[in-house]
Amino acid sequence: MGLLVAILAWLHVFFATGWIGGALLSTIALEPSIRKTENHAVAQTLMANVGKFMGVFSTLTIAFGVLFFWVFTGGRLFLIDSGWGVMMLPGITLGVVAYVFGFVALLPLAKRLATATQKSPKDVPALMSKIRTLSLVDLVLLALVFTFMVGSAFY
Repeated sequence: MGLLVAILAWLHVFFATGWIGGALLSTIALEPSIRKTENHAVAQTLMANVGKFMGVFSTLTIAFGVLFFWVFTGGRLFLIDSGWGVMMLPGITLGVVAYVFGFVALLPLAKRLATATQKSPKDVPALMSKIRTLSLVDLVLLALVFTFMVGSAFY
């Protein structure tokens, strides 16, 4: 059982690191660079690839997190009777919010950007501005999740 917990924890942390890293890369490096380029085909390709990467890594983070939590707690869902549970509950909640936010807000916007690069390039700067704002919101959510999850490790 200990080995299974360790493997699930490692997988959860690995994919969470990729999710947060992808959000950082998108917000700090890719979006500003893409916004400055006139090559919309590059923008379309990069955003499509980042979107796929973020979708896979965020989904695997949630999946392995649920499995890890289930195995670690023996199937007990609510553990607010401890400091660990008090830290986990907001971390889990914000993680799910960040996940849903990505699929409801960011993914459709990235698809709109891909379409705009081919059909209406004049809309690209405005869409990139929206992506930057939403990416920052997503990054803040993920930083809060990270804070609560790391905090829970000390209980």
